[in-house]
Amino acid sequence: MQNQIAAETAGVAFSLNPVNNCYDEAVINANYGLGETVVSGKVSPDAFVIDKVSRSILEKKKGNKETAV
Repeated sequence: MQNQIAAETAGVAFSLNPVNNCYDEAVINANYGLGETVVSGKVSPDAFVIDKVSRSILEKKKGNKETAV
């Protein structure tokens, strides 16, 4: 058994862009709470596309974060 922290925000990070399979881009999807709503698809999370070489934000989209778990 492991202790779980009380997270304010959580999400999922992809080491490559799953939309276009670009290895130079990482994608982060985040929501309030523990991240269960992101993984289950219950919300439209905040989304960030990051250029891994320059570490710059290429794209950001604010989701409708109506639910937190």
